Amino acid sequence: LKRYRSCPKAVIKLYEFYYPLIVRYINRQFCGKVDGKDIAQQFFLKLFEVKPKFIRAPTVWVYTVARNMALDKLRKEKKLVYLELENNKIGKIQFSDKALLELSCLAEIEKQIIYLRYWERFRLKEIAEILNEKYDTVKYRHRIAKNKLKSYFEEDEK
Repeated sequence: LKRYRSCPKAVIKLYEFYYPLIVRYINRQFCGKVDGKDIAQQFFLKLFEVKPKFIRAPTVWVYTVARNMALDKLRKEKKLVYLELENNKIGKIQFSDKALLELSCLAEIEKQIIYLRYWERFRLKEIAEILNEKYDTVKYRHRIAKNKLKSYFEEDEK
């Protein structure tokens, strides 16, 4: 990583080593929702814009940057889809039977928040916009939902 700006061979080695790793990692992490090849190409374009300082674990750094790029792309695409919904409200969420059983202790709004946060990977601020709620309200309901789920699963273990 230190020599990629001055040595063309270093760029080729970086590309040959990290490109397949990034593609596999993104495809595995996002189950085809984001194209791994596209993210890998964007990563290498961004690499020439960024001046990486001292990096102790380059592979971890590469995975983290690629993951963040994929999340940004996914958020941007999903946000556009949700904004098309009527009055910026989320529609009926379809959970599997097992997930419905596990989430049965939650209110409907809490299920929506948990779904958007952990399945769709939205930030709480974005969830507040989607649900047309205040950020503090969504943050509070998220915390309450997590506590309900935690106590529900602790009771199951006993």
